[in-house]
Amino acid sequence: MPKTLPALEPVARIHARYARMTRGAVPGCDLAGLPVPVPGLDGVRIAILFTATEREPQTGARRVQAPRHLVSARADTGDFVELRAITPRDLGVLQDPEAWIGELPEGDRGEKRARLLDLYDAALPAFAAGPSGATATAKRAAIEIAALFPEVAEAPLVPYYRALGKRFFAWVDRAAAS
Repeated sequence: MPKTLPALEPVARIHARYARMTRGAVPGCDLAGLPVPVPGLDGVRIAILFTATEREPQTGARRVQAPRHLVSARADTGDFVELRAITPRDLGVLQDPEAWIGELPEGDRGEKRARLLDLYDAALPAFAAGPSGATATAKRAAIEIAALFPEVAEAPLVPYYRALGKRFFAWVDRAAAS
């Protein structure tokens, strides 16, 4: 009997809806990070970290601060769940919340980012279904997520993504290895 997996909203659609919040709705933030799947009381959620960036005056590089806010939405409906201020410590990262933590890479990673979000769509129903949900499609997606995420993620924000999505990334690692 085939496994019945939950139907979820496309991650790219959820991310696009809430990434617009950087246009004034989230104080002091002008960058919406990658979406990160997280378990919630109401099922899987898509969480997005918001942070501030600025151009470094001498080099022109775009530098980034530690995340300041987190928004989450239900993965099944895309409905808003919460917007809250956060500090690095809230995510278990020992970092000065006001420190500039690194520079963002130049160049367009849009195509790879779109591929990563498509892979999330392939993997998330199995992640939401729990240990018995890992289908062959989800396993293939997990293998590609494990390889692609480091290429797409903003390096200074990776510790935050990993801390926020620790259960998802542990699932990706297990599914990719099985």
